[in-house]
Amino acid sequence: MRGDIGISTLIIFIVIVLIATVAAIVLLNAANSLKNQAQITQKESQAKFMRRLEITDIYGWVDTNSSSPTYGRIRIIGITARIPSGGTEYIDLRDTVLTFSTGNIVKSATFVDAGDADNETVGNPCDKTPDSVYNTIVEGVWRDLGKEDVYYKFMNGEYYTVSWIICKTDSPMVDDRMVFPGQIIRIYYAPPDGLLPGEHVTISFTVSSGGSTGVEFTVPDVFEGSVVRLYPP
Repeated sequence: MRGDIGISTLIIFIVIVLIATVAAIVLLNAANSLKNQAQITQKESQAKFMRRLEITDIYGWVDTNSSSPTYGRIRIIGITARIPSGGTEYIDLRDTVLTFSTGNIVKSATFVDAGDADNETVGNPCDKTPDSVYNTIVEGVWRDLGKEDVYYKFMNGEYYTVSWIICKTDSPMVDDRMVFPGQIIRIYYAPPDGLLPGEHVTISFTVSSGGSTGVEFTVPDVFEGSVVRLYPP
């Protein structure tokens, strides 16, 4: 009888040990799974933070054409941007959306190449200087090239285009559709109907599979000259 009790006790003890072992393995696997998921989430968050554009300043150009319907308003804005320190290796402008909003208007604009207007031809960014791109916009070069639809979509806030302030030709690739660390770009955008004095504006850039950067500003009540500083105030 005592032998039977001893064997039963031993069996129960072995079963308890096995159950505890299985439970420990399950808990360990669950802990490892949570750890791995946390690491993946952290890497995804870091990648989104790194894949973004940093806005440093914004200026506006006043429409000085007295016969224009937007005369006296800010017709074009220039946004200076770059990849922040420690950011991603490059950003493809074709994967970046500019969102513009005021109290009455919300627009999403995609990139269009200032020279080619087809986003397919690879060019040298150093050829896209601020002066040359601005002239492309205001002098209607797109229309001269027979691309009126591009011109009117740009002036209606559906496209934005880019020039390079610092182009750095020693980048891994020379491509006027991509921004690399160390480069500084100027993003040109034409708000629909222009901007009035005192108008509140929100602008953001969202990179596909990346992060978003946004700023807000209020247009000055008085324009001093034809070029107006908008952000930072």
